[in-house]
Amino acid sequence: QPIDAVSIQGDLKIFEHPQDGEVGYVMIADVAEGVGADYSAISVIKIDNKKYTQVAVYKNNMVTPLEYAHKIMEISKLYHDAYCLVESNSIGNQVLYILESELEFKRLFYTKRENNKIVLELCKTPKNKFGVRSTSSTKNLGCNRLKELVKQSVLKINSYDTFEELTNFASNGKTFQASSGCTDDLVMTLVLFAWLNIQPSFKEYETEIVKDSKNLTFNQHLPPTLPIITAISPLGEEGFVDADNNVWIEVGKNSFR
Repeated sequence: QPIDAVSIQGDLKIFEHPQDGEVGYVMIADVAEGVGADYSAISVIKIDNKKYTQVAVYKNNMVTPLEYAHKIMEISKLYHDAYCLVESNSIGNQVLYILESELEFKRLFYTKRENNKIVLELCKTPKNKFGVRSTSSTKNLGCNRLKELVKQSVLKINSYDTFEELTNFASNGKTFQASSGCTDDLVMTLVLFAWLNIQPSFKEYETEIVKDSKNLTFNQHLPPTLPIITAISPLGEEGFVDADNNVWIEVGKNSFR
């Protein structure tokens, strides 16, 4: 059953603070355009002895690609430098570029196409791409696996928002989607996690993620972050200052330097 959040930090709802010991964490990030329509959403999943718990969620439909990339890094750092699977459709590629090339984020999952299927990889090679493309195939595989995980009580869903989306999520022809007027962004993070869960390479590395997490020392609370404030360059261009005091000036729509 869903539970109340133990902490709310803006659009981040925490149901369980990060733990030390024999646990690890992964994140799934669904990406939207940040124009007030669909939501960019994140689920943080705890791995504990082959069982999984949704321990935090993030949901925002106005976040820019740059802000979202910073938020992904912030949440990853909080949860033991969690690996993150980012949806690469549409604006997702821009978020992935910022994470990998500009922020040098090292905890990304990669995928490649093999025998006409998208499969998971954990290392960067010329054939591998950042994130995962949500296709009818990955979606159907993920939906079927998600039903199994929930039915077998292997995945615990803590978020009321996610539970509400699930009640309005159903098959529609050859795919699954939210009912008219409803959203399914948090559900899609779980669908992508379920797809991740059936990947052979994820099973191979699952123990290593837990072991890696165990060997680190972590802060149990969110680090203090500075508010985003408007900055004006000497040329009169408007931008903002991020949490690391870097000044970003807009050079095009959703593009900063």
